[in-house]
Amino acid sequence: MRFALILLMSILLTSSPAAPARAAQETEAATSSKVSGTGFGAMPDRDLRPQVVSTSAAYLGQLAKQVDANATVSEVEVITYRGPLKPEAVSAYQKLVTDNLAKAGFAYKVTNTQTVPGQSLTYFTADGAPGRIIGYWQVTDQGMFLHWGKMSGGAAPPVPPPLSAPAAQQAAPQPAGNDNEAEIAELKRRLAQLEGKQTPAAQSAPQPGAQPSAQPAPVAVEPPKPLPALSVKEPSGKPKDLVKLSQYESSVWSRCTDLIVGPDGKIHAIFVEGTTGKPAYLYYRASSDDGKTWSAPENLSDNEKNNDASYGRILVDGRGRVYAIWKYVAQGEILDGPGGQAAGKLSFRVLEGGKWGRINTFPGAGPYYSWFACLDSHGAVQVVWSKIAEDVMKAKFPQVYSTVANLVEQGALDGPTLGQVKQLVVPERVYTEEEFKAAGKPVDYDKIRPKPEGLINLSGYVDSNGVAHFLAERHDPQALWHFDGQKLEKVYEYVKYASGNTFQNPPVLMVDEKGVEHVIRKPEKAEKTAIRDYAVVREGGTLSLADPTPVFEAPDAKRDIPYFQASQKGGRLAVMAEIAGPDVLHAEADLYISFWDIGKWTAPLCVTDNAARATFFSKDTSAVTSVAQAASYNVKYASVAYDRDGHPLLLMDNVQHTITGLTNAVGTTVGGRVAVATGGFSTENPKIFFLKL
Repeated sequence: MRFALILLMSILLTSSPAAPARAAQETEAATSSKVSGTGFGAMPDRDLRPQVVSTSAAYLGQLAKQVDANATVSEVEVITYRGPLKPEAVSAYQKLVTDNLAKAGFAYKVTNTQTVPGQSLTYFTADGAPGRIIGYWQVTDQGMFLHWGKMSGGAAPPVPPPLSAPAAQQAAPQPAGNDNEAEIAELKRRLAQLEGKQTPAAQSAPQPGAQPSAQPAPVAVEPPKPLPALSVKEPSGKPKDLVKLSQYESSVWSRCTDLIVGPDGKIHAIFVEGTTGKPAYLYYRASSDDGKTWSAPENLSDNEKNNDASYGRILVDGRGRVYAIWKYVAQGEILDGPGGQAAGKLSFRVLEGGKWGRINTFPGAGPYYSWFACLDSHGAVQVVWSKIAEDVMKAKFPQVYSTVANLVEQGALDGPTLGQVKQLVVPERVYTEEEFKAAGKPVDYDKIRPKPEGLINLSGYVDSNGVAHFLAERHDPQALWHFDGQKLEKVYEYVKYASGNTFQNPPVLMVDEKGVEHVIRKPEKAEKTAIRDYAVVREGGTLSLADPTPVFEAPDAKRDIPYFQASQKGGRLAVMAEIAGPDVLHAEADLYISFWDIGKWTAPLCVTDNAARATFFSKDTSAVTSVAQAASYNVKYASVAYDRDGHPLLLMDNVQHTITGLTNAVGTTVGGRVAVATGGFSTENPKIFFLKL
């Protein structure tokens, strides 16, 4: 192989007409662009075929003329990254190009995107001292193609026409860690091509035509900004004041919090609370002054049906529309949580033009269980959920629990409209006894019962091609399953009978700026209670979880981490956890947070400092009676978002735990002394607080 690579280098670097293949006359290795003068950061091909370049030039020219009839495009270049390429490879290659453009002083701007089955286009301009560049990325199953050229005239970005599928391309290497590795991978590919006497197939550019329908504004996928300096204390040294958003001092329900920052800097927050005898409702409040003051609470979930609002999420799409999504469950339901253990109805509302629209419910009779929502790279809200299939409901199967919620679907929200639903995981159909009898066949009892392969604890993301990737859990055996857009694979099986219910603290799948997937989970067996990060890896064809990296660890074996959450917003990964005190009541519990920053987790930061917030009150009400009260706090649920400067914003359920002690006279003794009795009681009041770090 070493001899073959050396021989191939000689073939590529000489201009001898005796080269064994004529691919060098059709393509050449491209380390830098002839259009921008910037490097590609890897070694793709430059297509030299006149018919391909002229077709691309004509297409770019028509795009430019849609804006300015006098605009022209010159020095057109077609760069090919042969595939198929994984979504993370697409993002990596594009980022190499855009980073180098930025270093050269170009302002790169995505002007529009369009996707149809089989391929997608991303249109852009790049303005710099040399002038304007107009171009588009074309991603297909055969690879990725960069078409661009220099544009004269035209001040606004063009609107793209619909797509036309390109011809098939030959395979190419995946992104390498550096330029040398990329060159070696490229040489290996060319060697395989020469040995097989293959030549790249012709590629056709999309054909101009009618303008596409309106789409969300594209959202740039970039690594998060560096974390600013974080502070949890005032200059005086005391903890920062928490801004209370909840309205019921005697609240008995507080199931979730979430917040997001809109493009105008406005903070949007949702939280669940309720009082005795009433359902738990989802409330919304907003702040336009960095969290100092807030709008009045607005009930989003009151549908007059006495259902509780369970776990909810809030998102802002590429057009600035705000979405509140939640699941209705039966009133008083306690077996749900972020993991979605309980049956319910998935619903949402949209805030547009300063007004919330009506309550919209997701379709179908089958109950919904677990779900997650996220933005795709085009700024559209994507929702993925598990539910019980319609045929199971029609079969009137007597036990419909999460154990048979084995249908997983995906849909995009466009304002109040749910787009076409895509089925990701489809279970075997369940038949009724009547269907067997009508067909004159004996009843197959294995086919009239759903398989216990239900999926809960869903979490994940949607890649740049609109493909959902998620992590989920099955009950028996209790195990974690990973979905890569095509198939489910088991990546971890729990230690039997050691994990208990996980739907309140489910493992979470996230992806970092390099395309590496992280599973955040609480191991069921460890010397000290911990929250750890496990990369998803494939070794020898088997997908599994790599050795863990610690995120949080209890100070000693007596302390617990009863609650944790993990989230990904704006490219930033964060993990929050309550590290409890050694006492049974967790009176010394505090919220800690850690961020994924430049390839590693930051040191845990104590956010609440509840020991400093604890209060004690004692008063003698007479010579023989008194009252004493001690209040402390512990956090059960928290969420994080980021303002436009990158400062973390927290919304937390900081439960106030109050112990009240009473001393009362109850009579006199035989000797005439006063007899007293002591007693007391405790209360827990969930309160929703906001804090900017």
